[in-house]
Amino acid sequence: MNQTQSAFDLLDGDVNGYGLKTLREALFTLKADVKRAMDAGLDAEQFDQAKRVFASVTAAETAVENLYKKMVG
Repeated sequence: MNQTQSAFDLLDGDVNGYGLKTLREALFTLKADVKRAMDAGLDAEQFDQAKRVFASVTAAETAVENLYKKMVG
């Protein structure tokens, strides 16, 4: 069974950075998937949506880094 953890759970007490690494990798994969879809060709509406998703993942990367700094120091 695959158990899903929140970003908070992964970063809570993550002094070794393993949770941060997991989150970074997941976000990198998401961005790569979106970019690949954009490069493959989308109609205008889909492309606009993909740009918003890409921007959201980029914002999530920043949020994860900031949360990690606050939680672990």
